[in-house]
Amino acid sequence: MDRDRRSGSGLRSLELVMLAGVVAEVVIGRLLVRGLEPKPVFIKGQAQTIVPPTWFVVLDYVALFLLYFVALMGVIVLAQRVRKLSVDAVTAAAMAAVTAIAAVHDPEAVQTFLHFALLGVAGHHIVRVWLARADLGAAIGTTIIALPILVYCTASLLSGYIWTEDQMLGGEARASIGRLARNALVIAAIASPYCLAPRPFARSMTRVLPFVIALVIAGAGAAALRVDYPETVKAVNRVLGLDLRVDAPQDQIALYLLAFATITWTTVACITAPSAARRRIGFGLAMLVLAGHGFAWPASFVTAAVGLTLLADGGGDER
Repeated sequence: MDRDRRSGSGLRSLELVMLAGVVAEVVIGRLLVRGLEPKPVFIKGQAQTIVPPTWFVVLDYVALFLLYFVALMGVIVLAQRVRKLSVDAVTAAAMAAVTAIAAVHDPEAVQTFLHFALLGVAGHHIVRVWLARADLGAAIGTTIIALPILVYCTASLLSGYIWTEDQMLGGEARASIGRLARNALVIAAIASPYCLAPRPFARSMTRVLPFVIALVIAGAGAAALRVDYPETVKAVNRVLGLDLRVDAPQDQIALYLLAFATITWTTVACITAPSAARRRIGFGLAMLVLAGHGFAWPASFVTAAVGLTLLADGGGDER
């Protein structure tokens, strides 16, 4: 699969560019712009006009550009896989086509097709990694990591049949979908080291860099929660799209923090592994984590699709 065109990281150049764009969009768009967005001011019940500073307007335009840039790169990366008629080509082409339409048109108009396309990509790559007779752990890991996307897309598509109209308008359906997806995410994150970490597992556990980075993530998260619990939860929602309640129990938030630190350890351990296939798994995990779970923009859908593709590529090559 064009291994000669991949860099030493295990990724092709366009995939690296896309990953850089996703990281920039997370930092600038979700963290800075949405975090620093001027809050509405009300005087005697009337909302006042707020003129944001020039630097914020510039930053906002950069964030908007990055959303479209990531969507474009995702379309190109997936379109490159369409070389001969196959299930892989069909699912990649469908995802690329729907994302391209959503990027230049109203995303709401093709929201159902985005969910169908992402569901097709997830289902195909689960089957593909098992048929490849790859490393058993990688096959199980790919399946577990894809599970939250399967749950989210299936529940979203069937929401009209599962919940009543009043429940959907009242937000109960959205809350239920979010709860199901978050539970699947926690299971996937905590199971990730045992399935996807470089082998032998005992040696991976002794590596310093993944442990230090995961420890820093956990420590920084715990400190931020202690300093300002509500704002930290809001920041997590902006970055990862988890729809956590600000008044959520602290033990529940601690579980999510543990899950995030665990998936971080797995990602870093894979990215720094000597095997190119294992590094590709790591970059796929990074894409999936950075895609978040809000799926409000075409960029989120296509980032998740590319992440699943990289994960299955690496899992299929790993022996």
